[in-house]
Amino acid sequence: MVEDVGAGCCDYQDKTMRNLQRIQLQVDEIWAYVCVKQKNVHTDADPTLGLGACYTHTSIDPVTKPMPSWMLD
Repeated sequence: MVEDVGAGCCDYQDKTMRNLQRIQLQVDEIWAYVCVKQKNVHTDADPTLGLGACYTHTSIDPVTKPMPSWMLD
């Protein structure tokens, strides 16, 4: 279910976020953590769980407000 919503959002953005007229673009990152902070992740923790630091990198046009780019890292 969540995967379907994500795929639909990705398709929508891919079709609508083309040839944008922008004056300026601001980029930023948002820091968060998954379950525990990075320094507290055990060395034997399953890496597929994605525990620890999580960054969301974004870009936005501050005038017209579209967010044409984002990436989870």
